[in-house]
Amino acid sequence: MRFGRLNGSPEIPAAHLLPPPRACDELGDITEPFSPLVCELLALYCHTRLVTELSQAEPCPEEYQLLARQVIQRLLDGWTAQSRGAGTLDDLLPVHLAGPLGRDDGWRQSPRTG
Repeated sequence: MRFGRLNGSPEIPAAHLLPPPRACDELGDITEPFSPLVCELLALYCHTRLVTELSQAEPCPEEYQLLARQVIQRLLDGWTAQSRGAGTLDDLLPVHLAGPLGRDDGWRQSPRTG
C-alpha cells in the first residue's frame, strides 16, 4: 500500500490545496455538536473534503477502493446500530444520485430513521 511521499509520489503544490469552506457552514444545523458520535462524524467529514482534489493528482485506485470500502462499511455498521437494524446503505446515499455509467436514477426517498 502506498503512503504519499514515503514512497516517492510527487508533492502536491500548496496552491492546489486551498482550505475548503468551514464544515459547519456546509452542514447547516447540527443539534448535538458535542456528542462523541457527532464529533467523530464531523472529523470524518472534515478529513474527506479534499479527497476529490487529491484523487485528481494522485493515482492509486486500488488503495482508494480498499480504504473507501472500509470507511463505508464502518459508516453502515454505525447506521445499522442507530436505526436499530432497519437502516440500509441506500439511506446514507445522497438524495439525488447519478447511477452507474452516469445514468440518472432520479430523486431518492428520504432516509428512514427507524
